[in-house]
Amino acid sequence: MIPSKVSWGSTAVFAERDGTVPVVHFYINLLCGAELDPAGGSGLTRLGAQMLRMGTRGRSREQLNRAIEALGAELDVGTSHHRVTISGHVIRDNLDPLLDLVDEILNDPGMREEDFEKLRRETLADIVQVRDDDQSLAYRHFRSLLFGDHPYGRSTVGRHRDVSSLGWEDVEQVVGSVLRRAPVLIGLAGDFDEDHMRSRLQPMVERFSERTLALPATTEPASPRGVRVRLVDKPARTQSQIYMGHLGLRAGEETYFSTALLNTAFGGTFTARLSREVRQERGWSYGAYSRILRSKMRDAFYLWTFPAMEDMVDCMGLELGLLKGLRDDGLSKEEFDFARRYLDNHFLFAIETASLRVALALRQEVLELPGDFYARYRQNVRGVEHEEVQQAARSFVDPDNLCISALCTADKIRPALENLLGEDASIEVVPYDTDA
Repeated sequence: MIPSKVSWGSTAVFAERDGTVPVVHFYINLLCGAELDPAGGSGLTRLGAQMLRMGTRGRSREQLNRAIEALGAELDVGTSHHRVTISGHVIRDNLDPLLDLVDEILNDPGMREEDFEKLRRETLADIVQVRDDDQSLAYRHFRSLLFGDHPYGRSTVGRHRDVSSLGWEDVEQVVGSVLRRAPVLIGLAGDFDEDHMRSRLQPMVERFSERTLALPATTEPASPRGVRVRLVDKPARTQSQIYMGHLGLRAGEETYFSTALLNTAFGGTFTARLSREVRQERGWSYGAYSRILRSKMRDAFYLWTFPAMEDMVDCMGLELGLLKGLRDDGLSKEEFDFARRYLDNHFLFAIETASLRVALALRQEVLELPGDFYARYRQNVRGVEHEEVQQAARSFVDPDNLCISALCTADKIRPALENLLGEDASIEVVPYDTDA
């Protein structure tokens, strides 16, 4: 059911036609991302990608936006650690006019220095605005603490000091030497004619990219040792935000599915063990979840809760105890059976439409997952045995080596936290407006 890869010359394509609704979705993936940002230059790749959306030589950004809206279409440019994506969807009758605009964006961009200055100001304002979002701020510091200098420790938007230091010449260079040399991956879904799309898209991307960029060798992040805590100090908080965790697994690892099932039972649903203990039994946090993130390299496994300040240290103590219990005792048979059924059934929502299936195929390719990762997903879930999950609990869960980021009013928390964690834990306090 997941589309297979075909080739248009040197460009890989995943396509699925579905004429149920006269709408076409397309995805042009440039296989480069924020992982290529230089030291001290976080946010550079995203700035370069966003410049493509700042207008063409014949249209300002405002004129470009009006032209897109007049078609009833959407056209976005996004940047992750491993790709830049130009994506859009439109009704079939307006497909060619939208593709004309995409061609302008790629092959006749404005690339005006004054537009860059405006984009940089907007980006800096976005970075500052995150300081008002306690959850996002705590999460950003968690990743910074867990991954350190690894690219996964940097937001794709960039650090304030880095974006401030980037100039027009830097952006011109990243567009010319990175974006215009990146390998290209295309996805198509909906009511389209493949021959027509090939005649439009293949020459378009061939004019844009030389596809000669050599991607860097994969460098796995290092796993921090011991319990390391960062208190993100923000005055007058009544509610905290806590992220706690360690490195996860690559999705291609042998124990991935047993570990994913373990996480589902522990904190992957609203009724899982973590939510039951934190929310239902004690009422400390409306939400309590755990996640294992999938990426090209080992990403994060984390717990997220947001208790009131007066409950914060007790909640952290409970979470630590739950992690130790998970490592030592694993799952009950009842928890295991529920989690396996849940993952098996819930995956159907991830492949419900052609556009979702194509997006999964693209993700599989970009993240270098096994070629049958999604095609065999339900089969792999059903094949997990209870004892495999128990073994995964013992080998994966590591409560003795954790990173914890907590947004709070630090002077009200630190003494009780030191008493909870003991002298072996490392605790640092940083102001909430610190770059992370």
